[in-house]
Amino acid sequence: STKASTYSSSEVTQSFSNNKSNYQNNLNKQNKSRPTSPPTGTPTSDSKPATTRPEAMCKETDKPLTAINANNGKDFTTSKFPTFWFYVPYSRQEIKSLEFLVNNQKETKTIYKTSVQLLDKPGIIKITIPSKQDYSLKSSKTYRWYLKLKCQPHAGNEPDQVINGWLKRIPINSKLEQGLNSLGNQKYIGYKANNIWHDYINNLAEQHFASPENTQFNRDWNELLKAIGKEFVIQENFVNSKQVPVQE
Repeated sequence: STKASTYSSSEVTQSFSNNKSNYQNNLNKQNKSRPTSPPTGTPTSDSKPATTRPEAMCKETDKPLTAINANNGKDFTTSKFPTFWFYVPYSRQEIKSLEFLVNNQKETKTIYKTSVQLLDKPGIIKITIPSKQDYSLKSSKTYRWYLKLKCQPHAGNEPDQVINGWLKRIPINSKLEQGLNSLGNQKYIGYKANNIWHDYINNLAEQHFASPENTQFNRDWNELLKAIGKEFVIQENFVNSKQVPVQE
């Protein structure tokens, strides 16, 4: 190892144990290998339904169908096969179909498409793109995703509610990857420090729902949801769902 490596395990462990905010400041100042932000970030989108069709059959809910994404121009991921998080306010019996798809930037090609079945009550679900080469997101490319909902009963082809967003996969170098891995279950802090918001949200969500009794994860989850304007789902639990391939 060399002194130039700003992500050595000993440095990260020491600075993090002293003070998390100090670590974030140091990381921003010292990390010369930080990936540069693209000239243009990700466009803003509708993370909640903009409108509902007059003839839609969805019942009124206190909280809307919602994407748990930053929608701040920095919805970046380093993953070829990222995970997406959503709050669904309906039970399995109230949903006729729930469909998720990812298109290329110009929307001339669908990269991945799946039907989603809730196996539980309303709550927060996750949808992960399977690790198959055909579904792989290419580095430095931007993609548009959709979540389309039809409620019971439903007539016609148009969905009752639609939310959408953008995601850009950015390159990651070996030093940054080593530094992130050295953080262990605090890896999400490194993503936030580098403005990789999609991975920050995903890593923190994974940690929070895996250890809901963890005070630090709880606090960070609450702060995250407030920061992205989704504080109304703070008390919502993770619920199981199943991805079923769509037959074209």
